[in-house]
Amino acid sequence: MRIPLRLTCSLAACLASALPLAAQATTVVIPGTAPPAGRGPQLEVAPAAVLTNGIVERDGDLALFVSEASSGPGGSDLNGDGDVNDRVLALLDGASGQLEVTDLDGRFLAVGDGFVAVHRYESDSETDFDGDGNLDDQAIFVRDLATGTTTNLGIDTVSLYVAEGDLLAFRGRTPFLRLFFYTHSTGVVTQIGEDTIDVVVSPQGVAFTQWEAGGPDLNGDGDTQDFVPQVLLPDLTTQFNTGVVSSRLLGFVGSKLVFRAREVALERDVDGDGALDDDVLFVYDSASASRRTAGVIADEFSAEVQLRDGRLFFRQSEAFAGDLNGDGDVLDRILVAYDVASETTSVSGLAARFVDFEAPHALAFLVEEDAAQDANGDGDQLDHVALIWDVGAGSHVNLGRATLPSLPGGIGPRRAVYLTSEFAEGVDRNGDGDIFDQYVEVYDRLSGFSRGFDKPAGSDALRSGDQRRGFLFRVIESATTGDLNGDGDLHDGVVHVMDFASGAVTNSGLAGTFSAHVRGRRFAFVGIESGTDLNGDGDGDDQVLVVGRLP
Repeated sequence: MRIPLRLTCSLAACLASALPLAAQATTVVIPGTAPPAGRGPQLEVAPAAVLTNGIVERDGDLALFVSEASSGPGGSDLNGDGDVNDRVLALLDGASGQLEVTDLDGRFLAVGDGFVAVHRYESDSETDFDGDGNLDDQAIFVRDLATGTTTNLGIDTVSLYVAEGDLLAFRGRTPFLRLFFYTHSTGVVTQIGEDTIDVVVSPQGVAFTQWEAGGPDLNGDGDTQDFVPQVLLPDLTTQFNTGVVSSRLLGFVGSKLVFRAREVALERDVDGDGALDDDVLFVYDSASASRRTAGVIADEFSAEVQLRDGRLFFRQSEAFAGDLNGDGDVLDRILVAYDVASETTSVSGLAARFVDFEAPHALAFLVEEDAAQDANGDGDQLDHVALIWDVGAGSHVNLGRATLPSLPGGIGPRRAVYLTSEFAEGVDRNGDGDIFDQYVEVYDRLSGFSRGFDKPAGSDALRSGDQRRGFLFRVIESATTGDLNGDGDLHDGVVHVMDFASGAVTNSGLAGTFSAHVRGRRFAFVGIESGTDLNGDGDGDDQVLVVGRLP
């Protein structure tokens, strides 16, 4: 859901009024080769330093913390507590580029529908939030985004879990550890119980893993030492016991909770292979109070199971399921998609690793060694080669470029963006004497056109939102590209902006830590001052919020 900001001023005006000691937002002059006339993105730098740990993106909006100490010369006391030592909540509307800097300090945050929750330490504000007479505690404050009012929940808090829809989950002490839920529309706080972990929140319900801890035998196995998922409806009064030991909650699809379990914990050999070392996917439907296995079992899950847009993507072991790719053996792991709502399975027939999904297409990397084929034509079978799988049609397109399994990629309704690897392709593309660099590749699914960029990119290049209009990536100066931000050294990763409409790639002239996003034409990233004082606080060593717009 969109963050409904109350301000209607520009970024510069909002910051000037919110930060009374700071300079106006700075317009960045973009160096390097200019794109077609009038087609370059315009950038503004906020006059406040950004703290990158704790940035939360929700539907293209950002909630983040800015530093009082770096908000203008000598700092600005944004929360009115008499010092400039705090980190203060700020909200960026991704569609308009408008920023609201609040007076609410904190360390961690979560964003729900119409509210932001901030985890605050009493010692930071020298205020007894829960009224127990000391300043040793932590508390949750909730800010209503429509009215700007802030509510102290008044509970000594251990951790802030997650917000989704109308609900917020957090863990507090009363005096023992308890799981709490806050319902924003009613303002009611509900205490669930102790010994709970692994919380998932959705508009259809919430789930948590309950440790039996010597109490009731929740899964009926004769002991009371297991971790068993429980499901609560949004009213937080109707509870369902899944009755299965869980190793990880994956999330909700409608009323269905998806989770995974180890056979050794189940004490059952589900796939009949004579061992208890496999992982099993379960679906529990609170609408019918029923449970079933998803019919998908694999022996090497680790982090490879992903739930995207109502589908589970995973690598299915042929040792259990048979020869899924028709190569005459049962030694491979085949990419499979399981539609949770319809309970149907799509088998790709590809020995591949899942990367990203935008219905109905998945970006994946084919594992040549498993597939026993040279997919990129380089004479070996040692690579991971990019491909697009049409999950609905059951077909795929081999993009023919080699990459590494650890490198990221993304796919939108039209284009796929991913990184190729010099090491995987065995080619020193930039002539720097090594083969350790990566390059951005863009594939247009409608035209079949593929384009690679000639400057090496950082391995975090593609954390940039929906990729419908464009994307951001960092170019590594040290890989023979020159001083791209003009600071006199070659030690930086400098943010570049790709505009799909014009095909132009523009150097922002700013190094970045790369917490970035794109929403439509609007984009934002965290830039690094490299000796130049961009935010007007008198030094040149801050991280700053940069907001721009594609033509």
